[in-house]
Formats: sequence, C-alpha cells, structure tokens
Amino acid sequence: MLSTHSLPHLPPARFWYLPSFFLFVIGTILALAQSPLPAALIFLFILLAIALVSRYSPHQPQTSAHSAFHFLLMALFCIALPYLIELTLRLNDTSRHLPPNGIVNSTLYTFGHVITNNSYGFREREFAVPKPPNTYRIMVLGDSMSWGVGVPVNERYSNFLEDLLNQSSPPLHFEVLNFATQAGNIAEELATLQKYIDVAEPDQIVIGFNFDDIDSADNVIDPESRHLAAEYNHLIDPYLTKLRLYYLSGQTVKAIKQAATLTGYIPNQTVEVQRQLAAQNENLASFQNTLQQIKALSDSRRLPPPILAILERGLYADRPTDYANPESALQAIIDQQILAEKTAQSVGFITQHHREDIASELNNQILSVNAIDHHPSVALHQLYATKLHTSVLANMSYVR
Repeated sequence: MLSTHSLPHLPPARFWYLPSFFLFVIGTILALAQSPLPAALIFLFILLAIALVSRYSPHQPQTSAHSAFHFLLMALFCIALPYLIELTLRLNDTSRHLPPNGIVNSTLYTFGHVITNNSYGFREREFAVPKPPNTYRIMVLGDSMSWGVGVPVNERYSNFLEDLLNQSSPPLHFEVLNFATQAGNIAEELATLQKYIDVAEPDQIVIGFNFDDIDSADNVIDPESRHLAAEYNHLIDPYLTKLRLYYLSGQTVKAIKQAATLTGYIPNQTVEVQRQLAAQNENLASFQNTLQQIKALSDSRRLPPPILAILERGLYADRPTDYANPESALQAIIDQQILAEKTAQSVGFITQHHREDIASELNNQILSVNAIDHHPSVALHQLYATKLHTSVLANMSYVR
C-alpha cells in the first residue's frame, strides 16, 4: 500500500506537469505523423487534462492523503492515455475497412480480388498453343502497374484494350495476354519475353513502363532513411511493441521521419526522386541495351515495332495529383519518363504517354487504387487502354 508519508506536500497541480508534458509529446507525434486521429478527440484529451487540474487544485493546502490521490490519478492518466490513443488509431485505421490483401484463409487476394494464375504462373487466363487462325495476339510485359494491384483482372488496361480492339476491328479476333510480374524491371521483362515469345506467338509487343523500371537502387537513393529506421527498430520499437502499442509505434516512426525530413537529416521526396534520376541516368546505357535486345527479338519475328507505354500514376494515394501544374517531385518523375521515352525511340520503339490526358480528364481525381496504395486506379487503366487502342491499330499497318 502506498504510504502517504512518502509523498511531499505539493500543490496537486504540480502532479499534472508530467501528464501535461506527456500529452504534449503524444500530440506532437500525432501532428508530425499527420495522424488520422480526429482533431476533436485530441482537443478532448487536452480539455480533460485541464479539467482535472482545475478540479483537483484548490487554493488551500492539501493533506498527504490528497497528494497520494493526485499522484495515483496522474499515474492512471499517464498509463491510460497511450492506450486510448492506440484504440482510437486502430478504430480510425483506413486499412481496416479495405478488402483483404495478401493471403487470407489460404486464398491470395489483391485488395479483395482473388488472384488466380494460369499454368505458366501469370495472372492471365489459359491460352491456346499454338495460336488459333485469325487471331491477332498482343503480349504485354511490365511490373505491378501492369499486373494490376488492387483491381480485378477484367479492369486492367490489358483487358480493357482487348475489349476495345474486338469491338472495333471484327472479324479479326484479338487476344491481349498479360505477362507482367510484380516488382519486375526491364531486365526481367526481357527474360520473360525470351522465355515465352515462342509460346505466346505475339503479333505485337507492349511494354508497360513504370518510373523505377530502369533499375532499383533504393539503397543508394535513401541510405539516411534506412539508417534512421534501423535505429528506431533497435531503440524504440521493441518497447512499444512489448506494450502492444502497435499503432502508436507506427505513428512514432512516421513522426520521427517527418521531423528528420523537416530538419534536413533525411531527403524529402523531391531529393529522393532527383537521386533516383541520377542513379538511373548512370544505368541508362544498360536500359538502352535491354531495349535493343527486345527490339531485336521483335524484329527477328518480323513484328511491328514494340510499344513502350509510360504508365503515369498519382503522386499521392489519398488525394489528387495535379498533372496540369506538376510540383517539383512530380516534375522530376516526368523528366525521367521523358528520358525513357527518348531512349526507347532512339532504338526504334513506338512510345506513348498520358500526362496531358490525365491533366485534361482526371486532374481532379485521386489516381490511386485506394487510400494506402499508389498503384493506378481503374480510371487510369481505362486511360492507358484507350490510347493503346489507337497505337496498336496504327502499328498494325506497319510493313517490314
């Protein structure tokens, strides 16, 4: 039992200096992390602290028993506050309201859409081998942007493209087969083409190009963030995890990263993109060589020039991206895409991009598949397909 004689005869208000400071620290963390915690609830916590100080801080001197009561109340407040915040963060977690993603009950999902692969291991239907007569087949290569994270199979740009072609060009039958893989890059796309070109027997080849397809030198781009994350995982996260404050731990690491960005310890998004651009420029010769091999393989089958489709996406997952007036981080990405286009054109590719189309048709819309994932929305997939439809038909008239 707590001895009241062990506590000093202090004005009770002083006991609330610590929880007030504690509340200030947590509030700062949530503000820096741009927490989804409602501002009204944070305000309510502050009002609660003020009310407790006012209620239990009369002007007349207090006994040791009163001091013990205030000490216990303060301790209870300090213990309860982080768990109240944790519960509120959990209830406001947007991912809790999203469809299942990943393996759930032995079934693989991409945000609510069941993933099924064909016998070759691709997220595509089975197709006839050899290719049937009167069939014009297009082979699509790419990464997760083309694979279709967060969208059903029939709402990927490859499937939209097939529908458009079959609606506009009967009696020829079109098949658009998607050989994209998640987290792939241009070198892996070449390997896929080399392995499956004789199986697919394509009449045209389409490469869906993502900003980071030239290479993936993340460790070079942002070593500061990696070091900061490692330090956090070593010094702070184990303690919050033991206390089961998982959401508060996530908000804390976001707050630390934001504070480090504001102070210049780690690079902001614009600097990250510029670094990635510099790193990819160093690998441009390798990128060009890979494109030349794809073009040579296409030429060896007497196919029209391959199409490199730039797959633009939103800079943010939870709000619109302004392609009409691009901010610096987006402009750096656009510059990289323009460089990729020019490189592809120099080796004989046909290229297409959608920047102006997004600015005119989708500029006030969120371009991401959901509030936590940057992959392209269904509206973007439709935009890609509409422009590819024109490119493919124009390319069919090519005579070698």
